[in-house]
Amino acid sequence: MTPGRCPVWTLLVCAVAAAAFFFDRIADALIFDRVAIDAGQWWRLLSGNFVHLSTAHFAIDVLAFLAVGTLIEVRGERHLGLVCLVAGLATGLMLYWQLPHLRYFGGLSGIVSAAVTYLCLAGACESGPRRALFAVALGLVALKISVELALDGSLLTATLGQPFVSVPQSHLAGAGAALATFLVTRTRRLRPIGRAIASCTGGRTLMPRL
Repeated sequence: MTPGRCPVWTLLVCAVAAAAFFFDRIADALIFDRVAIDAGQWWRLLSGNFVHLSTAHFAIDVLAFLAVGTLIEVRGERHLGLVCLVAGLATGLMLYWQLPHLRYFGGLSGIVSAAVTYLCLAGACESGPRRALFAVALGLVALKISVELALDGSLLTATLGQPFVSVPQSHLAGAGAALATFLVTRTRRLRPIGRAIASCTGGRTLMPRL
């Protein structure tokens, strides 16, 4: 870990989102539009994540990602760019296949969910007292997504009086993408969890040797 890095990926994601928000032509070229995707504009599956449909939508998503992304990069985590790419694609593909009635979509919430999930996974695999805190936070993320899927809406938008329409499937896609990316890039970091499990199961670890 190399603390103190400049949050390059965080600033880049926020800059693209800001450009799409302040310039309509950019937003029109990037937004998830099912008709345009069917016509061959496949980049919209990814780029739609950077478009926001209201000021509240933009502010909530960008500020959340700015905070979480900065924390990830300052901690020295190296894979935020990959997490964002995989989460963005996973979100677009899930919405395209699972919600055929959805014509338009925009928002960083899937990528934000991915960033939060990745941060919690990384923290939960560290030693020290903060490990338990990250593990609890990871459980709360899973609970939040489960409740949102059951309610078919975001807890945050419900609290704020529905300033924009939320698609909870994007949060699930983001969290799943973060988990997959973490397992592929950082599996060796799971060994502390494996040792903890082993201590509770009579010394037999459930983690594979890598």
